[in-house]
Amino acid sequence: MTLKYQEIAASEAVQTGHVSLETPLAAADVVAAANAYGWTARMGNRAAFSVVEVWYEDSHLIEFLDPENQPKTRAFATAASFDQMFGAPE
Repeated sequence: MTLKYQEIAASEAVQTGHVSLETPLAAADVVAAANAYGWTARMGNRAAFSVVEVWYEDSHLIEFLDPENQPKTRAFATAASFDQMFGAPE
């Protein structure tokens, strides 16, 4: 087998992770701040709650949880709910 190395631009790089942060700002204020820096920002529906998706340099996903969605996220993101979705660890 032959492997070939190919350099790609950072804006085309595939990211394998993201971070979710709570903020005291309203969703509209997060979108406005991201837009002021030229970053892509949009609302994302996660079924049980919503997030503001901010794409830093169009390659790194940061999810912001506004005050309205923080309690919904905490209620959803529990060990029991993840066990139910993905199976309990053995």
